[in-house]
Amino acid sequence: MRSTASWLHHHEEQLASNNHQQLVGLQVSGAPLVSELLLLCCVLSVCIFLGAQVSALLSRCFRALSFDLEDVKGKLLLTNSDQSLLQNTTTTTTKHDGVVFRYQELQKATQGFDKKCLIGEGGFAKVYKAVLPDSTVVAVKRLEGRGHASDREFKAELDTLAKSRHPNLVTFLGYCRTRQCNLLVYEYFENGSLDKILRDRSGSRDVHLDWPARLKIAHGAAQGLAYLHSQQPRIIHRDIKTSNILLSDKLEARVCDFGLARFIDASKSHLTTHLAGTRAHIAPEYQSDLRLTVKCDVYSFGIVLLQLLTGKDPSRRKFDLISWVKARQAKGQELEVFDPRIRSSRHKESMVRVLKIALQCIETAPNRRPTMDEVVENLSNLYNCTAGSSSSSLRDKRSRAASSGDLVADEESQIEEEDDEMQIQSF
Repeated sequence: MRSTASWLHHHEEQLASNNHQQLVGLQVSGAPLVSELLLLCCVLSVCIFLGAQVSALLSRCFRALSFDLEDVKGKLLLTNSDQSLLQNTTTTTTKHDGVVFRYQELQKATQGFDKKCLIGEGGFAKVYKAVLPDSTVVAVKRLEGRGHASDREFKAELDTLAKSRHPNLVTFLGYCRTRQCNLLVYEYFENGSLDKILRDRSGSRDVHLDWPARLKIAHGAAQGLAYLHSQQPRIIHRDIKTSNILLSDKLEARVCDFGLARFIDASKSHLTTHLAGTRAHIAPEYQSDLRLTVKCDVYSFGIVLLQLLTGKDPSRRKFDLISWVKARQAKGQELEVFDPRIRSSRHKESMVRVLKIALQCIETAPNRRPTMDEVVENLSNLYNCTAGSSSSSLRDKRSRAASSGDLVADEESQIEEEDDEMQIQSF
């Protein structure tokens, strides 16, 4: 009995010892298991994070490189044969009249995009004078790179010009899209921009802008802008300034550069969008609240009118054109506001009235600014009166010269030249 009890006691101790060792073994082996699980979780978290980043990057790249060509084809109203050519968009461009440009053709027409052919630049683009094989002179706008900003500007120009046909908008001739850049082709104007002529920059022709000519330009540009605002959806230019108004050989205004244009439905009062444009021409509510309306274009046009009246550059450093004009007006020195080159004009009354229109356009409150249709109506009345006055003055001069018998060949030639300057074509 004793031996049996002793054996049982020894067996229980043996079992207890084994259980203790097993428990200790489990505790010791559990530590590395938890550590491995934590490490695995960390690795999975890093993989998920990196995957999300790569996915976002690929998404952004895709959006930047994507372009809705089918939409462009429909808006350009191309023929069926032209639409098939448009499929190979890396080397061709299509015009409205069915002519197809190759990139190589435009490259040759600009002498390899040589600097001596460069006629303007700014932002993402450079503009070149180009001579096509048939001797037609055109302007080629090259949008550098193929990033999101370049593609967005390219699409804005195409969308706007495909919808718009007006004598006071630049004529769009075609486009070219390659993997490296986007190109737009326009009609070419030897006179260049209003900005170059007003500021006597190098490259502009010797063009004398008397007051009838300036009023003609203002009237034409206002008509082009009013046309954009009358479209459905309405088109907001967003960058109206003198460098974006081209002049024909007859000094007819052509609004250009629609890279920042935005469309707004009639059901909406405004758009909220990022700030863009030229600071001196941007409306105050757009600068402060990013509220974009057609009245922002009206404000910019008011600055253009002030430039035509004063000949001064509103973008000059440490110079506030609006404050300068209002300060002189408050002192009763209204006539000193006008450009010395036109200050002696007999059309002072017309100039003063245009100054009032300009000041209405740049009112701080958008609802106090006129619409572009109202601006066109006011300028049309002045334009017609000024044209009639110029014609009457010319007839009087001829009559006096004929009655005095002093109308010699040189004087007749001089009068003919004045006749050319004073004739203002009605749009």
